[in-house]
Amino acid sequence: MPQHYPWWPQRKGDQVVWLYNCSAAWTTAGPALGYDSHQVADFTLLLAEMVSVMNDVDQCQIAMKAVTDWRNNVIYGPETNKTAPASPTITQPAPPTINSGFFDQLKRWRNQVMSNANYTNQIGEALGFVGPEKQNLNPADAQPELRVATAEDYWVNFTGSMQGFDAVKVQYQRKGTAVWENIGFLTRTPGGLQITPATPGTAEMGVVRGIYVLKNNEVGSYSPNYPVTVS
Repeated sequence: MPQHYPWWPQRKGDQVVWLYNCSAAWTTAGPALGYDSHQVADFTLLLAEMVSVMNDVDQCQIAMKAVTDWRNNVIYGPETNKTAPASPTITQPAPPTINSGFFDQLKRWRNQVMSNANYTNQIGEALGFVGPEKQNLNPADAQPELRVATAEDYWVNFTGSMQGFDAVKVQYQRKGTAVWENIGFLTRTPGGLQITPATPGTAEMGVVRGIYVLKNNEVGSYSPNYPVTVS
């Protein structure tokens, strides 16, 4: 059984979010730590290759289900006067361009970064290398400060300190409306939530905000509104 690392999410969806957020933070953190352009590019490539492999496998699993459904329909579906449809297309994953052992490489990069003379805990939090420090904060004064990035399939990725609270409730307001819709809870960051579009397959704009939750109760005030465009 693979060893669990506290800084590495257990769910695959959260792992992809972690990789996206780490890559975005690395563009600033890498040069700030003194890494040259080749080193910044090497770690960026590793993160991108990990995302690619994970996403390709997910697509293959989706395609395999589609092929299984096709088989069942062709063999066990009702008789028709039409030729059976062709099977869904399965795209072969792109071959990796770097050495195997991606996670071992990721751990090595993490160790190198954390031993860097210019490393700070703030950089570690931004990269996802360490969990955010808990602070003694009056719940009534709490307000989330989130960093927001969008991804494919209407996903919105979040980073920011949990401040020791149980969760962050996230809401979405579509452009042109006054309604706030609950889209889910973040129990750790980095984390991601998916927005249900008003019209599937169509891009839309709006804003998201979050509020801390402690023992199933909202505490403090909402974060600022963060604009997003999802598709």
